[in-house]
Amino acid sequence: RCRETAEVDFLIQVDDSLVPPFHEDETLMMKRQDHIHVGDLGMFLVDGQLRLKLMGADALYSLNPKCPPIYFSLNPMPKCIAKYIGVLSAEWVDDYPL
Repeated sequence: RCRETAEVDFLIQVDDSLVPPFHEDETLMMKRQDHIHVGDLGMFLVDGQLRLKLMGADALYSLNPKCPPIYFSLNPMPKCIAKYIGVLSAEWVDDYPL
């Protein structure tokens, strides 16, 4: 592993629900953890599906403006699965062939 990927536990491929701000050809790096701080981007289990959301003080917010917030006062607290670390660089993959 290179320094940039040392904390990464798994990768997710960007799909159309994450565009924008990400691009469909990008791969996101994630670190397993059961909590994140306000302002962090994380993966949550919401209604049985994994969702990438921004942690707010009162809700989880989508990166897609078409999706409404998930307010904690109206919904059970979704389970945090992982924290977003960054976008995987193609050159890091090229440096570490399988």
